[in-house]
Amino acid sequence: MKNRMWCIPLFNVPARFAVFAAGAAVLGGLFAGCVRESSAPVAETGAAQDRADVVAVPADPAVGEVFAVGPQEHSSSFGIYNTSPESPDGSRIAYVRFTQEPEDPKDGRPGELWVCDTDLTHHRKVRNMGPVRPHNGSQVFWGNDHTLIYQTPYDAEPPCELHVVDAETGEDRFAPIPGALAVSHDVHEQKILFATDKRADGTAWRPAGIYELDLRTGEIRSILTLEALNALKPSIPSAALDAKGLYPDEGWHFFHLMYSPEGSHIAFRLDIGKQTASRLRVVMTSDGQQVYFLDNPLLHFCFYDDDTMAGHDRRPGHELLPVRYTVDGTFIETLAEIPGNHFAISPDRQGFASETDYGSDPVVLHYYHAGDSEPRLTLATFSPQDVVWEKRFHVNPAFSRDGKRLYFHMPTADGRNGTYVAIVEP
Repeated sequence: MKNRMWCIPLFNVPARFAVFAAGAAVLGGLFAGCVRESSAPVAETGAAQDRADVVAVPADPAVGEVFAVGPQEHSSSFGIYNTSPESPDGSRIAYVRFTQEPEDPKDGRPGELWVCDTDLTHHRKVRNMGPVRPHNGSQVFWGNDHTLIYQTPYDAEPPCELHVVDAETGEDRFAPIPGALAVSHDVHEQKILFATDKRADGTAWRPAGIYELDLRTGEIRSILTLEALNALKPSIPSAALDAKGLYPDEGWHFFHLMYSPEGSHIAFRLDIGKQTASRLRVVMTSDGQQVYFLDNPLLHFCFYDDDTMAGHDRRPGHELLPVRYTVDGTFIETLAEIPGNHFAISPDRQGFASETDYGSDPVVLHYYHAGDSEPRLTLATFSPQDVVWEKRFHVNPAFSRDGKRLYFHMPTADGRNGTYVAIVEP
């Protein structure tokens, strides 16, 4: 078996990347990153194993070096943007392995939940998952160091279920929760958010709205019902209400649920219609006493700290630059002069990462610091093939728990989706 290292050039590349012998020189910044991999098949067992098709991260990796995480002969994926695939203690990585290749964004195919150590050794299959779509990889994330959370698509069988899984045994810790169409980006104090709405008709056993699940007890409590949200309709910006294609009040859709770092606020995307103008960013205090309906200038928003949010400014003329707003929608600052798309913020809020906008070819992934006018690192430049924009295996960058690594997606040389980790700080 021979290890190999392949490198991604900074200029546009064909669908098949050049492959170089391990140890080949990287010349004068010509390459955005060197991806280390090898080519042996995966043994599918539940026992921990050193997967032969992945090269382990050395003790002293070079800044800018990129390593393949998942298998190269199957598509794999992490979760959603800015959600670390690492366990809270930083010791393990979770990813999804597709056993069949999806043909389009809505094509759910059988998947498997896998974990490995953060040095890419001891890969282990946790369980079969049922159907998985390309977009956001079942939104897998860690509830604690021994618990994983994921959801199934709403048109899967069984449909739109929220699973809380023991990472050691693969068993459900609680009965799967039906009707969970949206799941929080992360956990807060052993609690997660989920939502159900009209799309879950026939599968949900509770009124439409947002709920909180306690991972310690399995207890579920209502955070905000759709009926209560409907009652606040007069507070919605007029541009959203005047747009064409509005849904009936009972048909509003929830997406992108998230807690603020200290849990004082909850944010989510609320679609009250089909048009972009009807996609709202809603921020509420965790006690429900204040609710802000904001027209959504922040592309792929996330909390910056407990009282402010960040994302890419999608207002005309603002070039998708990373910006920061108060929770009630007041502009604070431009974080850097580097435009982007899916957004990731390091734990210390000094590092950022994002890729170029929808439809770009090549796709370019940058790492930079607050205040930068140029990227510190260009981690990858690649052809989207039909993987990134058509199948919607989006780049979805996310930092490690210590902020020194960046996890992301990009196509493999033969047109599958790959999972990767880049070294961004020594």
